[in-house]
Amino acid sequence: MHWYTSRFEQEIDLNPPSYLIERISDLEYVSRLASKQPSEAKKILSSIIHKLSKHHDDDYVTMLGPAFQKMLDHPDSSRKIISRVISLMVVSRDDKEMKEKTQWWTT
Repeated sequence: MHWYTSRFEQEIDLNPPSYLIERISDLEYVSRLASKQPSEAKKILSSIIHKLSKHHDDDYVTMLGPAFQKMLDHPDSSRKIISRVISLMVVSRDDKEMKEKTQWWTT
């Protein structure tokens, strides 16, 4: 019965908040690691991108692509990109949680 919802709402329904919390945590770790060990951060970021693509989070994968490419030469620039993606994930997680609370109260 989700034929009438927008694409954004359908994407929110795909992954539970716990999934987003794990990816947010992973990205925060990569961001901290980028200034000290950019090569290690790049390896971990590659793993995160792979996990996101397996879950069809193509928007996040697309946004993280430039961060991956710039990690060795411009880790600060990569950290800024990662922080934007984290912000979007937090908004998405909060929207999902709010939607679940609303459904619980209305049923």
